[in-house]
Amino acid sequence: MPLVVKTEDFTETAERVFVSVPLNGVHSSKADIYANDSYIKINFPPFFYEADLLHQVDTEDSEAVVGDGCVKFNLRKVEAKLWGSLKPDAGELSAEEMKTRRADAFKRDHERVEKQKKEKAIKKREEHYRLIQEQLNVERAEKAKFEQARLEEQRAAEEGIQQWKDAMASKKCVEVTPMRNAESTVSSKAMSNVAKADSAIFDTDKGAKFFAALAVNAEGGISAVEEETNESNTRKASIEESIEESEDDDDIDMEAIKAKVRKEMDKLKGSKPQPRETGTINFTFTSRGLIPTSTARESEDVKWVHRINQAYEKDAKSRRDNLFDPLSVDEKNPIFLKDKGNAFFKTGNYQGAINAYTAALDLDPQFSSCLSNRAVCHLKLGAYNECIQDCTVALSVTNQEHEILSDRDPVAAMSAKTAHDAAQVKVYVRRAAALNLLGRVADAVKDYERAIALDPRNDELKEDLARLKEQ
Repeated sequence: MPLVVKTEDFTETAERVFVSVPLNGVHSSKADIYANDSYIKINFPPFFYEADLLHQVDTEDSEAVVGDGCVKFNLRKVEAKLWGSLKPDAGELSAEEMKTRRADAFKRDHERVEKQKKEKAIKKREEHYRLIQEQLNVERAEKAKFEQARLEEQRAAEEGIQQWKDAMASKKCVEVTPMRNAESTVSSKAMSNVAKADSAIFDTDKGAKFFAALAVNAEGGISAVEEETNESNTRKASIEESIEESEDDDDIDMEAIKAKVRKEMDKLKGSKPQPRETGTINFTFTSRGLIPTSTARESEDVKWVHRINQAYEKDAKSRRDNLFDPLSVDEKNPIFLKDKGNAFFKTGNYQGAINAYTAALDLDPQFSSCLSNRAVCHLKLGAYNECIQDCTVALSVTNQEHEILSDRDPVAAMSAKTAHDAAQVKVYVRRAAALNLLGRVADAVKDYERAIALDPRNDELKEDLARLKEQ
């Protein structure tokens, strides 16, 4: 039992209360402090101090400081007035009233803590949403920046292509006529001139002059096939003039001239035009750098999810395969042994379950769940005395755990009280069943009454108790 400290230094003003409690040589790190609007407590083993305040204080504007070998409370009064004393006078409140007063104070403090948790969660969620929105805004700005850069590069590329098109169009306007077209034009006109020359030879003696002029023209003018079309027209006019002048010439070798003309014409037919000039178009691609695309991110996410699912499946399969394998039991893990015992119990292997629960209790003798579950197995196998023993130890352990939690954190103890009561109800019922089977009906009735006190709304317990009393 702890040593209760009943002395403190108390001073006050109209608005605040100052309480100083000595630690009696205990290190400040071992002091566990709790306070609500009507109650303060200090647990510093082996000492213990508590005080029910005369009036309520504002816990939001109060503080406790540990140092200099004592704990100092600086409490703000809810109502500004002098108290005269820290605690109510002895006999002013009955034990039941004091208990109710403390329970109400614990409840208010619990509600305050829950409210703060909710407000903190709401604030955290709002902050989370704000950060997400800011991140989205940053991503939108980056996206707009990249889109603007892409549009500018696209516009510059389009302007460059248009300039190249304009340059090529203007260059074509000053190009010479292709070689092949010049060949066809010259050859057709030359053949026409030859036909005219033949008719002139047979109709008149002046044709010789024409062929002489034509030969001169063929040696000089016809070979210049790369000139423009207007030069062809000029040659046509000169050939016509030479035809008129050739009417007076007589001594000309017409066959030689014709052969020479055909030779020049064959040369014209076999020649090819010069190739056009080549051009170069340069393209510039925008570099993405290290920015991944959405498709790449989705692909990587799918891969990771697949790997995680594979790991989960492998782990689950390993657990299923090794659940009933005694060689795979981790002898240093009482929780694993408890799960193994539960698996044995579900399959009807009660002795195997007892062995697993016993191994877990060897590692953790205060494991109340294993005690309660082992009691059920003893009950199934007819070992009623062992069942009663396990139930008794389980009840003692759960009560001890709840008392320790109440001393350390009364608010948490209040939250855990429902689960604690439910666990004790099960243990009381199991022990009552074993007592009844041993013929100790009176003791079984007492256990059922204790269970009903913890769970007064359970009609099944009341019916079982009624049937037990009828025996």
